[in-house]
Amino acid sequence: MLTTKMAKPQDWWFHSRIFHGAHLILRNYNRLQLPEKLKILCCRLAAYHSKAGKSSNVPVDYTQIRYVRKPKGSPAGYVTYTNQKTMYVDPLSWREAAQWIKKEWMQK
Repeated sequence: MLTTKMAKPQDWWFHSRIFHGAHLILRNYNRLQLPEKLKILCCRLAAYHSKAGKSSNVPVDYTQIRYVRKPKGSPAGYVTYTNQKTMYVDPLSWREAAQWIKKEWMQK
């Protein structure tokens, strides 16, 4: 599984809490605390790439990879995780994310 084989323990994992969908991995090369805006962005992208992509107020869990496990014998894509926090967000597409980044981070 890519999540547990390629990601490092300090990297961050994001996934919609209730709905099936893709997970998002954020590399954390410098082992720094994540800025709140970056957490929000990752949660919104994870929400968009879930079955709730057209909904609002989607719960997204996030935790460090060190707390994500694939139980032995479990089906593909199934993981368990601990030490998570949950953020409720409105989904955001990659195109919308690019505009949001310009607005939030690149203001003069």
